[in-house]
Amino acid sequence: MTFLSILLSVMMTFTVNTKSSIITSGTCPNTLSAQYACTYQKGTVRAGDTATLDLSGLQHIQLEQVRVYMRSNKSAGAGELTIKADNSQLYELNGTYKDWFGAYNNSNYQPIGWTGSLQLLEGALQIQLIGTTNSLYIEKYEVVYSQLPAEAHTVTLHAGEDIRILTETAPGSGVMLPECEQRNEWFFLGWSDTDIQEPIIDKPTCYMSGTTYYPTQDESLYALWTDLEPPTSEPAIEPMSGYYLLAIRNSLLTGVASNGLIELLPFSNRYYDDQIYYLDFCSTDTTLTIHNYVYDKQVGHNEQLTLLTADSSVWHYRFLPDSTCLIYAAREEDRYWILYPKSESSQVWLNWYLLGDNPNHLWTLYRVPDPNVQARYWSHPWHTAVESVPAPHIDYTIPFGPYRLHIHDGQKTLQL
Repeated sequence: MTFLSILLSVMMTFTVNTKSSIITSGTCPNTLSAQYACTYQKGTVRAGDTATLDLSGLQHIQLEQVRVYMRSNKSAGAGELTIKADNSQLYELNGTYKDWFGAYNNSNYQPIGWTGSLQLLEGALQIQLIGTTNSLYIEKYEVVYSQLPAEAHTVTLHAGEDIRILTETAPGSGVMLPECEQRNEWFFLGWSDTDIQEPIIDKPTCYMSGTTYYPTQDESLYALWTDLEPPTSEPAIEPMSGYYLLAIRNSLLTGVASNGLIELLPFSNRYYDDQIYYLDFCSTDTTLTIHNYVYDKQVGHNEQLTLLTADSSVWHYRFLPDSTCLIYAAREEDRYWILYPKSESSQVWLNWYLLGDNPNHLWTLYRVPDPNVQARYWSHPWHTAVESVPAPHIDYTIPFGPYRLHIHDGQKTLQL
């Protein structure tokens, strides 16, 4: 008796409910997703109509039977039935209902379909009926399968010549993705399922280091680098003018100049967000200007120091011991005005704190790449390395005979 023969077979059923919905019953995997669509009315196909059931999330099951329960009208009904598994054709049936069952039948639904044994890896199953002669009617679909035992999978990480294999400690536990170092002025972003042979400008799907990756089979991931430095926190000493995102403590927020006000928005993970500011620092008098990159506006404050505006204005800055930045609009003895968010999705205003108040809303500056420069992504930045070749040199050897000249180019020696 083979191992597979002792697996328990179970069935899931999909009963047609409307032209765009089905009712699922039976024993179904937790990952199952089912979509149904009929171009005519409930489960009915005429000439040129289609009825399609798409199933996904069936990775690693042993498929054993797929049946469609159909009937026809009294004297006609023909079409083409196809079943695709993992996007490859598994079964095809063309002809009339009479060819299939010996007679037309407008009262009882009868099963027809595929029987065999196939392991699904991608987990996709599609059952489609295309009508060629009026009319065929579908009542339900049945899928018989056995669930294969769970396995621990491996993830092979490719970072140039450095290849590392990670294995799940238990089925479904996932693996922790590691960090990679900078390569030839290319900055590591994470891991991609695509081996990018030449630099591209469209960022692929990226899985961050330090996160858990859950493979559905033995897989490979490739290190992903970019040639522009990702956002980094700006040190509190001698800040450099450049493009920044402003972060209130640990909550990254950015702003948009709109109707004379600045609206704070949660920061997405994109490096090139529309809400990027150019901060121009002047270290001699500790002033700076805040310029919105996209809207070509310098961000200022009104005369009452109560709201931010899109008008030009000079701010002052001061770094506190915890490396946060105090940006203020005016100074009255020991009182500083700073930007204060009313909420993460509404306008902002200005508020003041005494220096001894230890304010909670202070800015951390995150430096971002120049948005005028297009970032590139690559899995092979080491290809850009230029190996240094020793410069040709000449040495003189004076033997006890005639002079000989040796020319070395680092690899070969020419004797004259």
